[in-house]
Amino acid sequence: MIVWPEIFDDETPPPNLRHREQRIQQLIQLLHQARTDSSQGALTTGSSGVGQTVLEELAHEYGAM
Repeated sequence: MIVWPEIFDDETPPPNLRHREQRIQQLIQLLHQARTDSSQGALTTGSSGVGQTVLEELAHEYGAM
């Protein structure tokens, strides 16, 4: 049986990249929400801070951790 690879146009990334892109967009939205939150200390409150967690996840996603 011949298995043809999926064909993607330039506008549509492959499924594994779509999932990663969606995850990155979610992390960016969380980071933006933390910046605009009424408690501006959320980005600098250590590992319990929303912003710190998002930054850690982004670093992990890109292999920095």
